[in-house]
Amino acid sequence: MHAGLLLTCWLGFRQVGLARGVLTYWVTTTNFMGFHPIPRFRAYLGANKQVVDEAVRQMQRSIEHPTQEAADLVQAWLSDVRAIQNTYRHQAWGPVRIIHSTEVLLIEYALSCLRQPTASADWGYHLARQYAERYDPRYGTGLIPESAPLVEDIADFWCQYHLGKPLREWLGTPSLQ
Repeated sequence: MHAGLLLTCWLGFRQVGLARGVLTYWVTTTNFMGFHPIPRFRAYLGANKQVVDEAVRQMQRSIEHPTQEAADLVQAWLSDVRAIQNTYRHQAWGPVRIIHSTEVLLIEYALSCLRQPTASADWGYHLARQYAERYDPRYGTGLIPESAPLVEDIADFWCQYHLGKPLREWLGTPSLQ
């Protein structure tokens, strides 16, 4: 899958762009977020889909019309999205936040990029890392072979954003996917 108009917030950008119209259980996000999570997570996302959909729409409105009112609405939606996964378990070393949906967490990071432009490079890093990292018992957690198409999505997005053409066209090679 190609990134399309991915979340353009890492590297210090003040905007977040999302391609629409991908007809999956995660309709309003992007083809960049081509996850196939465990069905339990799909159900979890479905239960909160309206909040997440409206947060995505608010990000788009905030980019198109950057006003103080739009920024305030982004903050409100960030609070709502954070509240979706606001469960903590107390461990010996301190509280641990329980994350049920990676997709909801990605939207939270994207909203944080918009809300905190001076920290958007850091939030963008977390967004890209969360998107690309995977787990396989053979390799552990991190950037593993299954991460390659996801890293390619990120690189493709930035090639399109900065160079005006897809990564593979710029490299002159076929896609890894």
